[in-house]
Amino acid sequence: MQKLLAARRHQMNTQGKTDIPAPQAPTPHPGYAPHAALHAIKRHAVELMNQKEQEEKEGPVTKSIRLTSALILRNIATHSALGRRSLHRYENHLASVALSNVESSRTLAQKFGLPWSNHL
Repeated sequence: MQKLLAARRHQMNTQGKTDIPAPQAPTPHPGYAPHAALHAIKRHAVELMNQKEQEEKEGPVTKSIRLTSALILRNIATHSALGRRSLHRYENHLASVALSNVESSRTLAQKFGLPWSNHL
């Protein structure tokens, strides 16, 4: 196919016309709905919201430990370049905690600039 296209281009450039027919366009993929990506996003968003509702409430000691840890991480990320680099490898885990239904989630989301931080 590539050789055919190259020969056609060469003929067009040298002679100004070609007797090699243009290749046919591939047929469109029939397997996806017009808004398949939007439906997938909605489905996963609903799953996430259901998961957040099913999370257990945390006790006062656990809440205190999580909040203290989040504040420490926020201070490290704010005041230390080395700390920011070290925390970068845990970004996915921190994002999942920020999305969770725990009290420390707002602190983490605000510091790490996550887009959902103003909506929590």
